[in-house]
Amino acid sequence: MNGISVKKSSSIISIDNGLVAVKYNFKDGTYSAFDNIRKIEAISNATSQINQFNTAEKGVSNSYTITSTNEKLGKGIVLLITSKKEKYPNQLLKIKLFENQPFIILQSGIENNLSEPYVVKNFSPIANTSIFKGLNLKENFRLLDGEGGGIETYIRKEPAILTQNNAILSFGNEKNRFSLVAGGASYQEFEKFVSITEDRKREPDFIKLVPNLKLLEYVNLGDSEHDELPQYMAIDKFENKTKFKFAGSFAEAKSIIYNTGDIRIDLKQLDITKSYTLGIVWGSNYSAHRQSVSLLKNGKEQGLLPSTLLPDLSIGKDPDIHFFSITPDMMHAGMPSFIIKKDGGSNTVLSEITLFEGELATEKLLTAFKIGQSASEFKNVKLSLYAEDPIGKLVGAGKTYFAENDAFYIDFSTVNPLESAEKYANTVKEVQNVKLNYYYFPTICLWYAMQPLYGGKGNETTRAINDSPGAVNEMKSVKDSGWLKYSTMAIRLVPDCYAEDNENGWWDDKHWQLYGSGSEVNQGTTEMVLPGAHYREPYETTKKWTEAVIALGGLPFTYFQTAVRSKDYCEQFPSHMLHNQSFYEVKNQHNSINKQFGTYDFTDTSFVAHMQDVYKNLNNAGIAGMMFDYPYTAWAPYGGMDDKYCTTASHYRRVFELATKGLGEKSYVHERNIRRGSDITMGVVQSQRIWGDNDVLNSEMVMRGGLRWYKNRVLYNYDMDAKSLSRAIPSDSDDGVNKLLTMSYVTASRLLLGQSFAITSSENIFKLSRIFPYHQSPQSARPIDAFSSDYPRIYDFKVDNKWHQLTFFNEDNENPKTISVDLSGTPGFGGMGLDKNASYYVYDFWNNQLAGEFKGSDVLQQNLRKGEARMMSVHQKENFPQVLSTDRHLMQGYLELSDIHWENNKLTGKAKMIQNEPMKIIIASNGFISKNVSSSIGNASIKNLTNELIELTLLSPVGENLDWTVEF
Repeated sequence: MNGISVKKSSSIISIDNGLVAVKYNFKDGTYSAFDNIRKIEAISNATSQINQFNTAEKGVSNSYTITSTNEKLGKGIVLLITSKKEKYPNQLLKIKLFENQPFIILQSGIENNLSEPYVVKNFSPIANTSIFKGLNLKENFRLLDGEGGGIETYIRKEPAILTQNNAILSFGNEKNRFSLVAGGASYQEFEKFVSITEDRKREPDFIKLVPNLKLLEYVNLGDSEHDELPQYMAIDKFENKTKFKFAGSFAEAKSIIYNTGDIRIDLKQLDITKSYTLGIVWGSNYSAHRQSVSLLKNGKEQGLLPSTLLPDLSIGKDPDIHFFSITPDMMHAGMPSFIIKKDGGSNTVLSEITLFEGELATEKLLTAFKIGQSASEFKNVKLSLYAEDPIGKLVGAGKTYFAENDAFYIDFSTVNPLESAEKYANTVKEVQNVKLNYYYFPTICLWYAMQPLYGGKGNETTRAINDSPGAVNEMKSVKDSGWLKYSTMAIRLVPDCYAEDNENGWWDDKHWQLYGSGSEVNQGTTEMVLPGAHYREPYETTKKWTEAVIALGGLPFTYFQTAVRSKDYCEQFPSHMLHNQSFYEVKNQHNSINKQFGTYDFTDTSFVAHMQDVYKNLNNAGIAGMMFDYPYTAWAPYGGMDDKYCTTASHYRRVFELATKGLGEKSYVHERNIRRGSDITMGVVQSQRIWGDNDVLNSEMVMRGGLRWYKNRVLYNYDMDAKSLSRAIPSDSDDGVNKLLTMSYVTASRLLLGQSFAITSSENIFKLSRIFPYHQSPQSARPIDAFSSDYPRIYDFKVDNKWHQLTFFNEDNENPKTISVDLSGTPGFGGMGLDKNASYYVYDFWNNQLAGEFKGSDVLQQNLRKGEARMMSVHQKENFPQVLSTDRHLMQGYLELSDIHWENNKLTGKAKMIQNEPMKIIIASNGFISKNVSSSIGNASIKNLTNELIELTLLSPVGENLDWTVEF
């Protein structure tokens, strides 16, 4: 059926497309999946689950149907499994295979045959399932998370990960490699998660620290999969669970309980004639977090551990464990309690607790010990794919719900992890209908350009001002600089206000005329405030300032604080608010900017109509793009939507759907998603921030964007936030600015400038022009050493089979570094995959020199200066003259040259010229002798650089395409 074979034998139904096969055992509710090419069982005995209903439980009956499908991903079949259990809705699982495709698509749903509504809070088409059983996963094991936004992205060497969106796994050797990519295939109402773990006991890690004591109990406090109550300890905040989303520490340290106040541990059922030792484990995700511990006995508190700095797990530190003695005299009049208090931080946190029988030596009490992690044994590595939502999806009695737009994807048959990841992203792009508008131009952020802390240097006459006249003046500076011959420029006005009554909710000209950024929040800081108004005469309306920017050749961008409350709006329109209350109290939401109150309801019909009017006004005025700041304010796990079928995730997504629809499909909507790392906005925003506020470039920022190469320019335009060219590091050479520009282009896809053009040097403006326009194709450079090195330093953009743009990156700003690549080696493992029997020219852009001619079997080695990024064009050598590079653009001919041909001893092509700016094109003559040169517009000349290299110079009085010819 549609190229897929279907077989049934006994209790097994199997589907097979030649590449992969799935066998479902409808007798026991499990299924396995196979790589047909290499004859391996990649997924073993998988189950599916919705809420607490797992298909492998007793009392479950399973049936199936097979249907054909013809959809975006091609022709295929759908295996529909219906699982029934008494007192539960029928669970549905769709398993899809497509003709000639290596992946499997999974979708979950329910038939609510109950007499009352049912809420789906989580579903898992693959629940805690063994992968690659019998294979040696330990060999060159690498695991890359799929986090988005501002959440850290790393490659791990052990199977311990919980990540949003997707994960990429690779292991094996040069001759026998394996990879797996799994994650969300589409997003609408649920966030997606991937968990990869192994069978490993945590308890031995603690026993090693106190080998003479007997471990009574261990509790991983934040583990949402294990809710058994401890036998000997009661924890009062056991329900407040979350996970730190960063790398460098293991799963148990990531999972925590938290509270805005104290966390209390009550002891119970202990033998009062014995001594015990309590161990508490903690760590934080920032460096200023402090906590203390007190003993509560007979209603009185006694300090035990004074205020102590928690280890910062986000920078790779291991968590601390502190031991506390529990003696018989402490239990004589009742069981004591331990109180954990925060002394610096937004919440009290706790990761793990242990209870030992026996007394610890006094010198070990209260002291901080490092609780490390035993080496992985790679035993029974398990995979879970699941969707989760705090509110969940309400399904009415007698109704069927299928998460058609919240599907999952898995591919275990594509060998190379780079190719597998790219296949995943391009498939998701198709399913999710992602149509990116590319930021081919830079953007100047007026908030950054005004702030002395960042790019706002200079005096009052040169510093940019973050108001409507300031936006027009900034665009005048851009135009006066001559920049517009390279590309347009976006000017982002930032109407940010932190007063109780502010611009938010209203989002109209009247309120932008009333408020500036305020002053209260900025007192005692180096931040410059705007105490007046963001809209001022003569540009006191959106239409006036945007039309002025457009007339000057720019693109006007604006800014919303997403769902930040304005007290007066909330009071006037309580029906526009969640729970239809002006002051609905929200607890434990880490939402101090809204002072613990609920926010706007983006499903309320009146509020939606209001927002449509807001965007109509902006669209009519010519607003081309906008930034959503503090987007977490729209994440509403406390519910209260008018649309009772709306999930937390779909409510969040509607914020951006309204904006994109209101501003038009050609607009640029930006999500400053620093906290959650979710891809839930995929397809309704154009760009996503991957870093907090900054205007410099650092090595981890480069890595974060680089390791998301497969999503960059495909699913999102990634934005590393503002960059001020005058603050580039290293500052004592051109390498600082060159590196900033190069890696911003290579590992991101949008450049935000944090400095006014009025104070940007002409030299830096010229350097900036070497990376604009950005290319507008759905491809970014691969980190080809990502799965074989400690840090990705080699990026390869394949233009075609004979042309690659290769970047070497020295992340060390203090010391030089030698970087090398095996030209014919395997991509992803330090190689470029070039033809070992061919020869290649390598031309260095910034150093403007031929790095050499190399055989495909060679190792290309370069000695980079401190903090240098070296962009090189790699061309397979021809037996006729060929273009190697230009001085116009970092991509060395990819954007500015076209239609290059060799025929009748003539090398011809087209060049996109900059008015009155010479373009130099480097040509390898390959044994031919140049004779004549001509161009259709302007002047053309040639000179011999060496016996083999020719420099063609073109000069045009107009910024248009011209035809050029060199005769040999």
